[in-house]
Amino acid sequence: MTMLLAILALVVVAALVLALELLRPQATATDDLSGLSQSLAEGRDFEPMLRLFEDRDFETVADLPGGRKKLTRVRGQIARMYLRELRGDFLRAWAICRLLAPISEDADPVIKLFRQWLSFHQLFALVWVRSLGGTAASPAQARALVAAFSELRKGAVNLLEQDSALVAAASQA
Repeated sequence: MTMLLAILALVVVAALVLALELLRPQATATDDLSGLSQSLAEGRDFEPMLRLFEDRDFETVADLPGGRKKLTRVRGQIARMYLRELRGDFLRAWAICRLLAPISEDADPVIKLFRQWLSFHQLFALVWVRSLGGTAASPAQARALVAAFSELRKGAVNLLEQDSALVAAASQA
């Protein structure tokens, strides 16, 4: 019974930490719309984050006392920094997509945006909680998270380009 309460308490604490992270205010796309297409297209590279989820470095510290534990803790901290930045960039690209949804060529852009938001945040929650608990998320989960962001970023760039074309056409008319 005591073990069950301890597990329940751990789950509640993890849920609270995740909820606080998800509710943290982020900058939105409306903060500065100038040059967004270029900055989104260039974007930050989150590929180096994927290396944090590989196990090959653990082999070199396996013989050191406390080496594996320390490496896991430090990697978790670094991964959470990357994840915060990734989420901020995702939310900015998502806000752009929401603003420009009316000009989208998709049949139902709102449903698509919601699915992308939900998919990203499911993967984000999984990777975030694992980075807190000292267990690494699999490289496949981290890759899927970065891929979800890249897909949305590509959609935001396309929408910005469509918007620019519409503004140019309207100004010539």
